[in-house]
Amino acid sequence: MPVQPPDPSALTRVSERYGLGLSDADIASFGPLVHGLLTSWDAVEELYAASTPTAPERSWTRPEPDANPYNAWYVTTDVAGAADGPMAGMRVAVKDNTAVAGVPMMNGSATVEGFVPLRDATIVSRMLAAGATIAGK
Repeated sequence: MPVQPPDPSALTRVSERYGLGLSDADIASFGPLVHGLLTSWDAVEELYAASTPTAPERSWTRPEPDANPYNAWYVTTDVAGAADGPMAGMRVAVKDNTAVAGVPMMNGSATVEGFVPLRDATIVSRMLAAGATIAGK
């Protein structure tokens, strides 16, 4: 269990801090409820783990500083879309705040730097299905 259920003394401290005025019997009755709630979170985590996709292997590189003097590109990539469609043959640049599965994104912030999404954003999926090539981020 990632989150340990609070023991009765922790529940008592919460009750006192917020002026809830809970009796020992109230505290004892909340223990199973809290444990059940936290156990249900574990079930959700297990379901998510069972359905989590694997990011596709997509090649990408960091541009060399001399080729990126304004730091406009976080990474570059070439992800080919469908062979035909209304966007066939078009190359589309995707900003680094839009998920391209298997390609790191930064969203302009060091907080999420290096995050690699497992799924494409809807717009990316639709452009690839329409034949576009994602040309960079």
